[in-house]
Amino acid sequence: MTLELDGQEIQSLNETLSPNSAAAVTFQPITLSNPHTRGTVRLPDDDLTTDNTHHFVVSPGNALPVLIVEAARAPSDVSLYLRGALSISDDGRFEVRTRRSSTIRPVDLEGVGAVFLNNVVIDGGSAERLRAFVADGGGVFVALGQGAGWPASAADLLPGTLGQMEDRLQGRGGRLGFLDYEHPIFEVFAGPRSGDFTGARFYRAWRLQPSDSAAILARYDDGSVALAEVRHGRGRVLAWTSSLDAFWNDLALQPVFLPYVHRLAEYLGGRAEAAPWFVTGQVVDLADPEALETAGLVSSEAAGLAEGLDQVAVLPSGGTVTMPAGAGPRYLPLDEHGFYTVRRPGTDPDRPFVMAVNADLEESDLASIDPEELVLQIEASAATTDGRPAMGDAVELRREDQERRQSFWRWLLVVALGLFIAETAISNYLSRKRAGAGAGLAG
Repeated sequence: MTLELDGQEIQSLNETLSPNSAAAVTFQPITLSNPHTRGTVRLPDDDLTTDNTHHFVVSPGNALPVLIVEAARAPSDVSLYLRGALSISDDGRFEVRTRRSSTIRPVDLEGVGAVFLNNVVIDGGSAERLRAFVADGGGVFVALGQGAGWPASAADLLPGTLGQMEDRLQGRGGRLGFLDYEHPIFEVFAGPRSGDFTGARFYRAWRLQPSDSAAILARYDDGSVALAEVRHGRGRVLAWTSSLDAFWNDLALQPVFLPYVHRLAEYLGGRAEAAPWFVTGQVVDLADPEALETAGLVSSEAAGLAEGLDQVAVLPSGGTVTMPAGAGPRYLPLDEHGFYTVRRPGTDPDRPFVMAVNADLEESDLASIDPEELVLQIEASAATTDGRPAMGDAVELRREDQERRQSFWRWLLVVALGLFIAETAISNYLSRKRAGAGAGLAG
């Protein structure tokens, strides 16, 4: 098999497989220098050529600029754990910048994807600059420690109203009692042995009354809010009602702190896990910045391509699809195997936005289907698991209706079996009758 990048063969390996077997093959590491690099793993041709090539698109990693804002007179180690967590990564995924002031200048936000306000009170002008930053797709995390506060003129920017500080010194401190594991920040911690937040103890926190538009992502064991989120425009603001040091809580001393901070920064900065390829039959909305980030664009590229620009998609077969700018989604069906290129009309960039599409491997399975499995699939298509028709009809089926449909298929199978038995009996009877008639003629 061969590995190709941008149409050039890079490596070739040999592997012998017996029928119905599998093996893992590892190519030598390669340093990428260009974004949207087209890759193909190619096998020798056989009678089934559809799955002999596997396409993908990769780009070199880009560090996400993160701004930490501290109070001018804050201790020098106020962001020790936060800065340390962001500085530790295998691929240098974060570029950490620090601003020690209650004022955030426009230049401080240039190129930044995420802002951490760590135990600081910013002025009203800085809050309005953050409002515009969030509306354009940026993310802000407000850590409410001892010296934290918020300007009243921008109270609506927070996911709730700040109350009083509360001590949790009863026993050995409070704990986190609820985490929204369906949220992108916490979903990676949902599995067993993937991160334990229950070991952290919280000794002091702010009381936060969430707004109607806020989402509660974490609560303490007494039900009060630990982490809340509110969306503004294309960005979001998160409020953490305790500190990010080891004074109000000991979360920073727990093993889960580092991946937690990484997930926070990636979510705030809109950093999505890019899909190196798609499968035929999928659809991409070229007007959705989040969908474009999943397809491999960074946030700024995705926002620029999605908003107010005509687009032309060049299909693997050479055809083109023009999608004019306008309100609403712009769906591109990925029906062909190969590379889709998306660009503005009349342009020919050196490194255009590319999506790789591969055939569904299940279509390469030539084994005969089990008749019982076929019957189950037919029954499943007649009624979905939530009791609604498969075609999306709004009429809800009652349980007896589903059972009636299933009974119909069972009776149909019984009738088919009866016809088969009757046909066999009649055939045997006619065969014996012919044999008897033949014997009579011979006598």
